[in-house]
Amino acid sequence: MPGAGRLVHMPAHIYIRTGQSAKSAKSNADEAAVDEKCFKAIGTDTGLYAAMCYGHNLQYESAAAMATSIYSRLSGTWRTSSYVMTRAASST
Repeated sequence: MPGAGRLVHMPAHIYIRTGQSAKSAKSNADEAAVDEKCFKAIGTDTGLYAAMCYGHNLQYESAAAMATSIYSRLSGTWRTSSYVMTRAASST
């Protein structure tokens, strides 16, 4: 189900545990793109889902990228993650 963010993300947990860190990073990046499309459609990127699930996926992508030495991804995902968590905290 390519449009269901959580389902796109969940294989990342298997990939990271089976030594497939690059696949894990890609799975999380794909999921983040699905969520960003959803946020754009509903007109907001705040709330519990953005803080918990989307933020988790960005951080998980960073961890998987570190495990595979894909350091070019790290700056963007951590910056976005920080922004999302700050916005979510201010909306509660």
